[in-house]
Amino acid sequence: MAAGVRVGAFVPERAGRVGTPPPDSSLVAELRALSGLSSAASDALDALGLRLSVAATAIAPLGTPSAVIGRVLTLRYLPARTAAPGPEPLGRLAHRTLFDLAVTGDVVVISAPPRIDASVLGGEALAAARGAGIAAVIVDGAVRDVDELLAVGVPVWAARRTTITGRGRIEAAELNGPIEIAGVQVVAGDVVFADVSGISFVPAERFEEVARRILERP
Repeated sequence: MAAGVRVGAFVPERAGRVGTPPPDSSLVAELRALSGLSSAASDALDALGLRLSVAATAIAPLGTPSAVIGRVLTLRYLPARTAAPGPEPLGRLAHRTLFDLAVTGDVVVISAPPRIDASVLGGEALAAARGAGIAAVIVDGAVRDVDELLAVGVPVWAARRTTITGRGRIEAAELNGPIEIAGVQVVAGDVVFADVSGISFVPAERFEEVARRILERP
């Protein structure tokens, strides 16, 4: 392996930056002090006619993390077209490429093929996320090294757990494009609310309105 080459540094043809700024930090701190956060966000979205919430039965937290609010970065995977390990020993994983586009407090949201139990996130990848200032990772797919993930300390939500590496089995198709998470459309720049009850995605342009509805609850 060449010096300086890293697993997870593949750059897909479709790779963009997020154009919207992160949510206001003081407003995020005020919201995080509340209980029942993802449920309150879901109710506020319902009131606005937006169906953008996912139950924890579909994508569950590992352990019992504190509530997270942050700007979304997205990563979409497809099945690889070559058999593992294939001609590229490093594979076409792109988590590090996405982390390089992040600012502190961003939340990475990953969409993976539903019928392939290959990991998109393990202990080394999450340690790299921590180094990049990622606040949490949400995976509609499989993760592995669960004991290591818990030890890293960055909250993770995942649909499945596995022992199988994703290298050579899945490949990154797009960074920061629209993705589907458990039947919900997610757009890079959305603001995500996640806790032990579930996950709610708020369009960036509706964040302040949703925050106001939550803070003004009786």
